[in-house]
Amino acid sequence: PRDHAALVAGRAASHGAQPSTGLPGFVARASTTRRACELALSARSSGVPLLVRGETGTGKAALLRAVFVERTVVVLDAALIAVDGSRRWLATLRGSLARSGAAVLVRHLECVPADSARALCGVLDAAADVVLAATATIGGDLAPVHPGLLARFGHVGVELAPLRDRAEDLPDLLRELGARVEPGARAWSPDVVQALGRAPWPGNIEIG
Repeated sequence: PRDHAALVAGRAASHGAQPSTGLPGFVARASTTRRACELALSARSSGVPLLVRGETGTGKAALLRAVFVERTVVVLDAALIAVDGSRRWLATLRGSLARSGAAVLVRHLECVPADSARALCGVLDAAADVVLAATATIGGDLAPVHPGLLARFGHVGVELAPLRDRAEDLPDLLRELGARVEPGARAWSPDVVQALGRAPWPGNIEIG
């Protein structure tokens, strides 16, 4: 699955969708979202690995891409370990970690099985001259993140609230969603935005 929701590049910025978070193009009007941005920027400044948690579709990877917009961001999805096999996936990771100055983002950290997690910890400990970040999906019956990985990524923990708790972010997100589906479409009416703000938003927003 792709991640994606608090999400927003160029067009949202042109509509004023960027408060003073230092993250252009990332919708953060809700106080909880702004706080998540501040914590992520603090981690970037200190150079420690960063873990962003949240439900599916809350914008975890989008936040990290915005945080490291000035770097080359290399994304690896731990959900693919079950498809590619641990050895092949770790080999890909080693190649990514060899890219000096890159930001290496491991998505779906909760999908790393215990035996692969131990090997992954060793690979991460040998990494140099790269920035490390990860996302973890929470909710439902998902497995917890392996303790060894939490020890390496959990120095600064950031959690993105679900959209049902971020009503202030909704107007800008709806504008972006509408522009992607139908460029030039009319703006959402205030009544519609208000009604959608009361919706439970299961799954949040996922844009392919």
